[in-house]
Amino acid sequence: LNHNFNNEFKQRLRETRKEDHHASCKEARLHTSIVMKFLVFISTILCASTVGAKDNRRRNPGPFFVASRDSTQGIRRLQVDGLTSAVPDVDFTLNFDTSSTGGVCSTGCEGDYGEIKVAMTNLMENQELEYEFFFKVKGRFAVGAGTISDNFVDRVNEMSASNPLVDTLILVNVPGSANDTVNLIGSKLIYEKGISTCVPSDGLVASGGTDLFVSGFNRYAAAGSKIGIHSWAAGDDLVGSDLPRDHPQHKSYLDFYEAVCIPGDFYWETLSHGVEPMYYVTEADINSKFAYFRDCNGECGVAAPVAAPVAAPVAA
Repeated sequence: LNHNFNNEFKQRLRETRKEDHHASCKEARLHTSIVMKFLVFISTILCASTVGAKDNRRRNPGPFFVASRDSTQGIRRLQVDGLTSAVPDVDFTLNFDTSSTGGVCSTGCEGDYGEIKVAMTNLMENQELEYEFFFKVKGRFAVGAGTISDNFVDRVNEMSASNPLVDTLILVNVPGSANDTVNLIGSKLIYEKGISTCVPSDGLVASGGTDLFVSGFNRYAAAGSKIGIHSWAAGDDLVGSDLPRDHPQHKSYLDFYEAVCIPGDFYWETLSHGVEPMYYVTEADINSKFAYFRDCNGECGVAAPVAAPVAAPVAA
C-alpha cells in the first residue's frame, strides 16, 4: 500500500511540476510578447518622427576641414542632432584690396581665416558638434562657414538686412547641408540678392556647400580650393544617382540650377559620382567642364575660364 501511495504521490508531484513549468513558460512568453510589442510601438513612434526629417536631407560623407590643410582629415557622416546654432566669437583678416571694384575674379578672396577653422575643429574634437552655417561680416564682405541647416534662410535674410552693402560671400568651410530644401531656397536668395561667392585657396565647400557656391551671382573658385560634388541621398532608401532621369525627385534640383544660371549638365555630373566617396573637382575639370566656377560676367554661360588672380597650389 505504501509503495502504491508513494508511486501515486510521485506521479502527482511530477504532474504538478509539469503544470507549474507550463504556466511559467506561458507567463514568460506573455511577458516577452508584451515587451516586444512595447518595443515595436516605441520604434514606430521614433521612425514616424524622423521620416519627414529624412525626406529632404542630404547625406554628406566628406572630410571635416581641420585647422591645417596638412592635418589629418577624418571622414564623418553628418548628424543633424550634432549641430549647434551658436555662432563662434571669431575674427578674420582679408588679404586683398578690399577697395577694388573689380570683383572676386580680379581680387580673389584670400585671407586669414584661421580662427574660424580652429573654432570648428575644437568644437568637433571637444564636443563632437558642428556649427550650423553662420556669417561674419566686414564692410561689404561676408564670410560663411558651417553646415547648412534649418536656420539658413533666416540667417541669409538677417545678414542681408543688417548689412545691405554686402556683395561678396567668402566660403571658408561649408562641408554640406542637413536640409536640402532650405539650402536650395537660401542659396537661391544669394543669387537673387546679387551676392558673389568665392572659395579661397585654402577653403572647402562640398555637397550642399557646393550648391551654395554655384548660386553666387558671380563666382570664383581660387586655385587650390576644394570643391566637392556627389549624389544627394534622402536617408538610405532614396539616392539620386539610382533614379531614372525622368523621376520627379530631380525637378527641384534642376529648377534650382536653372534659376542660378548653372547648366543642368552640372546636376547630372554630380550624380555620376555616386554618394561616396566625395569627388573633388580638379583644376583640369574647371578648365574643361566647369568654367562657370570662375564666372564674373553676370550672365548665363561662360565661354572660357577666368585666369586666376592669386598663385596657389592646385587641388589634386
